[in-house]
Amino acid sequence: MEGNERINDYFGSTFKNTPSIIDANKSFFSNLREVSNIYILGHSLSDVDIAYFKAIIQNIDVDKAHWLISYYSEDELTKHRNIMDRLGIDSSKLSFRTIQALMISTEIDQPHEQE
Repeated sequence: MEGNERINDYFGSTFKNTPSIIDANKSFFSNLREVSNIYILGHSLSDVDIAYFKAIIQNIDVDKAHWLISYYSEDELTKHRNIMDRLGIDSSKLSFRTIQALMISTEIDQPHEQE
């Protein structure tokens, strides 16, 4: 029985109740309308976090917002492109940079330029 308890404890401590977290932070999301640059740095864009990105998208002007997204590898770049496409973000609004390039560059101020 101890193994089952450990598994239950693990999942209980790592589970994200995303809908309730978003609901508890409605005021944050509702104040995003004027955001014009969105930076995603060092984020894996995992499935558990997609709901947060959907909440952001629902609360911004998608025609005006530019996204700069970092990646570590070509595989991750492909994954990030696919996720942003699934989320319905126009590719002309996206810039991708390696995390290494961002660490040594000032390009972070210009997310709308393509690499």
